[in-house]
Amino acid sequence: MNPSLKHTLLAAATVCLGLAAATAQAQTYPNRSLRLIVPFAPGGTTDVVARAVAAALTERLKQSVVVENRAGAGGIVGTDAVAKAPPDGYTVLLGSSGPLSFNPSLYAKLPYDPTHDFTPVGMICTSALVLVSGPRSELSSVGALIKAAKASPGKYTYSSAGIGSATHVATELFDSLAGIQTLHVPYKGSGPATIGVVAGETSFSFTGQTLAWPLVTSGKLRAIAIASDHRSPEHPDVPTAAEAGVPGFEAADWDALLLPKGTPPAIVKRLNDELAALLKEPALKSALAAQGIETHFSTPEQLNTFMQAEIAKWAPVIKKADIKLE
Repeated sequence: MNPSLKHTLLAAATVCLGLAAATAQAQTYPNRSLRLIVPFAPGGTTDVVARAVAAALTERLKQSVVVENRAGAGGIVGTDAVAKAPPDGYTVLLGSSGPLSFNPSLYAKLPYDPTHDFTPVGMICTSALVLVSGPRSELSSVGALIKAAKASPGKYTYSSAGIGSATHVATELFDSLAGIQTLHVPYKGSGPATIGVVAGETSFSFTGQTLAWPLVTSGKLRAIAIASDHRSPEHPDVPTAAEAGVPGFEAADWDALLLPKGTPPAIVKRLNDELAALLKEPALKSALAAQGIETHFSTPEQLNTFMQAEIAKWAPVIKKADIKLE
């Protein structure tokens, strides 16, 4: 046999065997437990979403979906662990805005590439940030905040979950659009940052709805705007930022499922189909909605497009504010 023809046939046979193995694997998937990696500590919005989705997927897949919190370095540790995991569908990432939207612009070097090292499965949900101040603060509205900040640049402080966090970057965009200058006070996490406003240590903060609403309802915080294009169905008295005087300002946490690059398409489709079904479940939707989390299903292609748009949106904000991490 001609050597070059023999080489071609061998290569074709190898490809066919690989495809056959991938097809067989996908047909029996899943036949053991899955790990759902959350790149943050327990207790935050992403963790809440992960545990709700893991419970629903466990029921639908008839295999355990175990949540594993791999916190560290702004979500880099857990996110990179999934990027480097075997592409067999058994290690899944609960991806979110920080590691996938902000980190590409915050770090000169990342061990993973959000748009090349993962296979998108689908969007799960979004949760717009809420602008809060103390219940007796003079900053009783967005208009009052802007007026006060313009009169005294640098006097008013805001707390964030840390340098480069969603709450930090979002406030930089808010300040830019509102034409004001406020002072950043970073905390170690969203919880402490929100409590900083309750304690009067800072003037205001953008925080997640999961943390905000219980404190607003109990009278410990005042919600003065929501960073969304629509009002919260559960708290319709709180205006959007645009309604309150800052058009174009939107900032939300988001969560999605992703797999390592190279995961067989049949496995991706299976998980996307199951995700679509569970996000229609009234019990799950209402449980998340009660915490200010809106379900938003997407196809893998739509998630990929969304992620690229998010990176492009926040890159100039981070550059203008000169936020850098190492």
